[in-house]
Amino acid sequence: MQISAFIPHAFLAAVPAAMLADGSPWLIVPAIPLVFVALDAACGKATGSDAPAGGGRLAHLPLWLFVPAQIALIAWCVTRCPYLTAFDAVGLGAACGIVLGIFGMLAAHELIHSRHRIERWLGAAALATLFYAHFRRAHIQGHHRHAGTTEDPTLTRRDESGYRFALRSAARQFDFAIRIGGRIAAREVAAYLAGAAAMLSIAALAGGWHAVLCWLVMAMVAIFILELFNYVVHYGLARRVRDGAIEPFGRVHAWNVGHRFSNWALLNGGRHSDHHRAPLEPYPRLRHDAAAPTLPHGFGVIMCLALVPPLWRRVMNPRADYWMARD
Repeated sequence: MQISAFIPHAFLAAVPAAMLADGSPWLIVPAIPLVFVALDAACGKATGSDAPAGGGRLAHLPLWLFVPAQIALIAWCVTRCPYLTAFDAVGLGAACGIVLGIFGMLAAHELIHSRHRIERWLGAAALATLFYAHFRRAHIQGHHRHAGTTEDPTLTRRDESGYRFALRSAARQFDFAIRIGGRIAAREVAAYLAGAAAMLSIAALAGGWHAVLCWLVMAMVAIFILELFNYVVHYGLARRVRDGAIEPFGRVHAWNVGHRFSNWALLNGGRHSDHHRAPLEPYPRLRHDAAAPTLPHGFGVIMCLALVPPLWRRVMNPRADYWMARD
């Protein structure tokens, strides 16, 4: 078990700690990416000596613990909201949405890839608390099967902004989950909608409309960050047709990150090419691939860069063109 896998818990705990210290939730919003950027700079980049850590039976313990912690954070927000203005309730939702979008969605992503049914259920439960449970089916059966092709519900397009991508990807993933799942998916969606209505009704009873507003903002921000992650790790890297067939997915079809802190905090999410090579491989065993396309900055900088489309295109288009031109 990697101690670094508890980094997400520290960020999660920082939000209520800051609020209980009479901090404004709106100050937490910029603080989270700034801390991330600073720690990326301080910890440096991986080298060839940064070998996989291995994955024992307790490798997923931090993820198991993160799910109830996520639920507890949401419950705390609901009970806190009656004492906040609508403006601060939105700020609290945004702050928690950033934390859960960065860390909670990645923890859920790792769990839904597990070979163990209970862990897959835990991942689905974490996604359901953010009203995005259908991601499990769309990601496993859609993205991993068709990544980099027009069949991929999360296919990125060159010159497309992260905002437009997030809207299109969210809609396509919902549609894909319905189509691929048939009657089972229809029942699942009905259950998701009933569960969402029940959770928001409880929030309304416990914390009033401020709590409902906070939870909805939290979910929207978390979903946007998840989709922005999909955007940055596949931007402009499509699989091409060769000899009448689509080329196999390879290391050149995903952007990787070499910064140590990004990978410690995001469960080796920066080793994305290796994740696609072996989707069932536990995150501690994913390998740093120095020959794969690498983003010029850690996730702290690169996610912020994606929020400014002209700057993003200026930085990333030449890099994407370079890798797409290679044989």
